[in-house]
Amino acid sequence: MSKFVVVAGSHGTCSHQVAQDFGAPIVRAQVNSFGDGEVAVELPKDSELLMGKTAVIVQQFSFGKDFADHGNLISEQVFRFLLLVHQVKAYGAKNVVAVLPYLPYVRQVRSVCGTYVGPLEAFGKFVKSAGVDQVITCDVHEQLCHSLFPIPILEMTLADFWKQQISHVLKNDDLQHLCFVSPDRGGIGRVKEMAYLCGAEWAFIEKKRTGHNISQAVALVGNVRDKVVVMIDDILDTAMTATEACRMVVEHGAKKVLGCFAHAVLSPGAISRVEKSGF
Repeated sequence: MSKFVVVAGSHGTCSHQVAQDFGAPIVRAQVNSFGDGEVAVELPKDSELLMGKTAVIVQQFSFGKDFADHGNLISEQVFRFLLLVHQVKAYGAKNVVAVLPYLPYVRQVRSVCGTYVGPLEAFGKFVKSAGVDQVITCDVHEQLCHSLFPIPILEMTLADFWKQQISHVLKNDDLQHLCFVSPDRGGIGRVKEMAYLCGAEWAFIEKKRTGHNISQAVALVGNVRDKVVVMIDDILDTAMTATEACRMVVEHGAKKVLGCFAHAVLSPGAISRVEKSGF
């Protein structure tokens, strides 16, 4: 008998694949709401399977093009997740491991005033209070996230995945002229890792914030002339940072620009910006 039970926290296929790969039982949560939008999370009768076991809650936060117009904002998805964790603990789960490919609030490490007490730390306290013992996620925004989050984060980097994908879409001649570029200073660690894996050069963009969700590329540090640029970043939300960085590397002579983004939030307007850019 499996030592853990998979709990499907969303309608994605990831939870079902995890349960199948490990031969673990799966419990599917039912989420309903009252007329005022108040959430009701229910677990089925077979939830006694959770008693004394480790519960692995797989939660895929979704971002359809119209998610904000249909009561599916990230903050609402987060609250449903927290209620689910609370229910799972109430059914007697010994430990809770949350598999969150996209970790909400991960880019808000610092508060608006610039201190290190930001929303991510507050979110982590909520997650811990609900009953989560460990989080498994992909590509956190920066290493500081690990020290500020109050419970352990097991981070899965996508470096090997990107290397494999790049080898599929580029020709041998292009692979010999790679340059990995970060659209800001925060992602330098990612591009250095990729450059080391592929024996390539790397560079980064200096940017400045001109408003909320608005940034401007102001300088390129490194050489991209006649290079095949692969831009690496964790989150593609408004796509303003990425497309501004793309514009700058094209102006500095990049031969071709590819983008590798772990979390495709793609808020309204993002896809159009990417399609009109030099990617």
